[in-house]
This record gives sequence, structure tokens and C-alpha cells, in this order.
Amino acid sequence: MVKRIKEIRDAIGVKTEVNPNIGRTWHDRYGDEIKIESYADGKYYTLLNGKIGGAPIIPEDQLEKTIEVDTSWYQNKLKTDAEALAAEQEAARLAAEKEAEYADITGDPMHKGRKIAALSRQVRMSDGRILTIKKLVDERVSAGDTVESKSFYNEKAGKSMPERVLMEPDGLTFRDQKSIGKIGLDYAEELIAKREASKQEETSTEGATIEDINKVMPLLKQFIGKSQLSAIGMGIRGEEGQFFKDKLIEIANVIQTMPKTYGQDGMGDKAIAYLHYFKGDGDWHITEKDMEDEQLQAFGLANIGYGGELGYISIQELIDAGVELDLYWNPQAIGQIKGNDKDDQLKNLADQESPDRVVVTTTERKE
Repeated sequence: MVKRIKEIRDAIGVKTEVNPNIGRTWHDRYGDEIKIESYADGKYYTLLNGKIGGAPIIPEDQLEKTIEVDTSWYQNKLKTDAEALAAEQEAARLAAEKEAEYADITGDPMHKGRKIAALSRQVRMSDGRILTIKKLVDERVSAGDTVESKSFYNEKAGKSMPERVLMEPDGLTFRDQKSIGKIGLDYAEELIAKREASKQEETSTEGATIEDINKVMPLLKQFIGKSQLSAIGMGIRGEEGQFFKDKLIEIANVIQTMPKTYGQDGMGDKAIAYLHYFKGDGDWHITEKDMEDEQLQAFGLANIGYGGELGYISIQELIDAGVELDLYWNPQAIGQIKGNDKDDQLKNLADQESPDRVVVTTTERKE
């Protein structure tokens, strides 16, 4: 190649001369390699990426300045390219992290995108940390927060109206829709549902142990009478022992996670009854446990044969009177329970003097 170039230049009258700069190589501003191939008549003839086409001819007095400028531009190009590559890699890393972080967000592409956008919003915490709504909800649900209903005064409506809030275990601190958004609350409910499903799955898969029962027994004693616990204890020692152990853990989980006083305030027939007590014609459906350890002010629907009435219920009075907890109860809305009770009202009215009837007074809650 070099011999051919010399031949071409000799043919057009360019006589090469010996020069110490021949063979010198550098890169121009575009990153192309320039190499001095020959010198003649005060000019340097170069090769551009090994080819003569487009190669610059540089006057001798401009060589050093040309190399200096080209090298400076080339170094800047290398720096810019490196920064661009690093930015691209960082963007790819963040995208991968975000994809992994939001992998559990469900929905079609459009709705999923809206969810991710809402959960990606950042908030500043009281301790100075900046978290996304998703990380905040993840952190709070892991700490035991629950989604409950709380009444707020609505100026437009001119009355108090129920709204969902993310309530901390203390029952006092909460985050409302203004702070974490509707999608944030929806996501919290999904997490809590998954957490409870996971607990039940673990219980059903591994099976509760006596040690597990002993841990939750102080709680269970507040909601189940001594005689019923004694009967369950006999069942635990029998062939169906594992069933009764698992059932007690299941009930303890329901009690631990159900709303406390005012947790479903204002929801009316949409409020969920998590516990059911019964004896004779009497039925007591509990929607909210007392926020105190002593269960004197639980709330729910009491029906002692004359039709259901919402009010405060003392679970302690119930179990002292020999009322039993329904071990097979599945949570239902109060409206659904009222619908079921209507079918039995005539039968109950005909049997009002049953000797098994237990009367436990209820106190209406003032809204």
C-alpha cells in the first residue's frame, strides 16, 4: 500500500524526502487515525485510516498545532463518549431496577403504567428520607399497618364521610388518600391481602404447633370462653388435633388484623363482620374489636331474636354468659347478614321465650 502511494505521488511530481516525523500517528476530532506517510516541499502527506482518500495535507509549520488541536478534540470526544456510555448504562440499570421493583404490579399495559407512575411519586419522610409511594407502602405494611375507614368532614357535602386510610398499629397515626393517593391505598390493600394469604398458606402447609398456640393464647382468651377453649383443647388431643391447632391460629390472625374501634365507622351495611358469636337464638357479629386489650367496647350487629341492631358489644360479657365463637365463620358484610337474618325472623318471633336465650345489652354509637 505504501509503495503504491509513493508511486502515485512520484507520478504526479511529488518527491518524497526523509523526515523524522514520517510515521507519526494521532487521532483527529472524529476519532479517525491520521498517519504521516511522506514529506515533500514543506508539506506532510498523510493517510486517513490507512487510505490516501480524504487524508489531509498539512503544511510543515502547522503540524504541531494541528496535532495539538486534533488530540484535544479527540480527548474530549473520548470523555463525552465515556460519559454517554455511563449514562446509558445507568439508565439501563435504573430501568432494570424499576422493572424488578414493580414486577408485582398487575394490569393491562395502560393501567399498569398509570399505577407505576403513581407509585413512583416521591415523598419526604419526617426523618428526612425520600421514598417513593411504593417503598413507603411496602415499609408500612411490613410494619403491620392496615387499611381502615375513617370519617372526615366534607365541606361540600356538609357532613362527615368515610374515607380509607393506611392506619399504623397504634390506631392513631395514619396516611390518607391525599398523602399516598387512591392507587397507593389500593396497593396497600393488595399487599395486606397477599400477606394474609401467605400466612394462611404457611399455616396450612407447615401446620401450627403447640408452641404457636401458646404464643397467641393470651389473645384468644379475650375472645373465647373457658369452656369452649377447654373443648377445643380436648379436640387438639384427639385425631383432629392438627385441624383445631390450625383453626386457632387462623382465628388469632383474624383477630390481630381486624379493624379496631371506629375502623369501619360510616360504612353501614358495607362494614365487614369478622367474628360471629352465637347461643340459642342469639347472634352477635363483630365488625370492630375494642382498641384496648379488654374487649368491653367492641362494635357490631346484635340479634337476640327481635331483629339486628348495631351497637357496642362487650365480648367479655358474651363469653361470661357462655356464648360461643363460631369457628367456621367466614367474614361477611353486615348487609349480607341482615339479608340472611330476614329469612329467620318469623321463626325467632315464635320462639321468643326460649330458655337458652342470652341477653347482652348493646349501646348505639353516636355518629
